[in-house]
Amino acid sequence: MEASGSRKLAPQIDELEISLFGPGIGECIVVHLGNRQWMVVDSCMNVGRTEPIAVNYLNQMGVDVESDVKLVVVTQWCSVCHSTQPFVTNDYGCLCEVSRTDAQSC
Repeated sequence: MEASGSRKLAPQIDELEISLFGPGIGECIVVHLGNRQWMVVDSCMNVGRTEPIAVNYLNQMGVDVESDVKLVVVTQWCSVCHSTQPFVTNDYGCLCEVSRTDAQSC
């Protein structure tokens, strides 16, 4: 998903939305559970950006990521460093130092 600068419409309060982003490895699933509550499964980085695709997508809809994302599910750890840190800080979704040329982006 390429950020276009335009605001995306958030789903209705009673609407289920499932969005899938990814390059074939490290896909990200963003789910609106209803009542302005969100779940994020795994992650990948947005091409040309320094933030995970889920954060970019949710920010474009005006979602308060810190309070509205109720669940983050990590299905696998980084295959490069075997890190168990679930926070995305590079393109592999781990805390290891990996060259951007080796990384997967959406």
